Amino acid sequence: MTNRTFEKAVEVAKVFEGAAIPFEHFTDHIDHADIVISSTGAPHHVITKGMAERIIRHRKNKPVFFIDIAVPRDIDPDVNEIDNVFLYDIDDLQQVIDANLKERLKEAHRAEEIVDVEVRAFCSRMQSREVVPTIVELRASVDKMRHEEIERYRKKLKDFTPEQLAILDQLTESLANKFLHAPMTQLKHMAHDPNGAELAEFARKLFNIKPDSGDNGNGESSL
Repeated sequence: MTNRTFEKAVEVAKVFEGAAIPFEHFTDHIDHADIVISSTGAPHHVITKGMAERIIRHRKNKPVFFIDIAVPRDIDPDVNEIDNVFLYDIDDLQQVIDANLKERLKEAHRAEEIVDVEVRAFCSRMQSREVVPTIVELRASVDKMRHEEIERYRKKLKDFTPEQLAILDQLTESLANKFLHAPMTQLKHMAHDPNGAELAEFARKLFNIKPDSGDNGNGESSL
């Protein structure tokens, strides 16, 4: 670390656990640095092309990186013409920053799209939590009523053969399926409706669907 005011160089060197060098002697030590960061208020180039040539010669062509963040520039732009000498200034750093920012904005946009998709999926699942049980309970309620009615007429069907009873069961099941087709199709569509939960609740009231779908006290189904 070097500074025109040596005391400041000492202070900064302590922070980074480095060594302070008097400004007038920094050229004697600069060839030991792999990376040189320069930011002075000098009105002229602090590091010239000739100085950079001597540095790379003393380093036996081992690469050195100069980072010039001063305005006006501390380092002669011509040093970039020297093999194994790499110069970056504020404009170069700004390009890197802009490129990184552009990439981060792209990733942020992708993240927003992912969040949007997941939010819609979550809302759909929440709506389905209201609609799907309604579909299941409607199906169960109708099936329960169908079986109860068959049992209620079992005595009158005592002369039916097993084959005829099986046909009767198929017939009532087919009628139940036809009856349920339209309402169940609409209920499935409700799962994707923003007001799906409210519509499902309306359907439950309309069909008098209760979780246990039990007997209502007079031998008839609760549907």
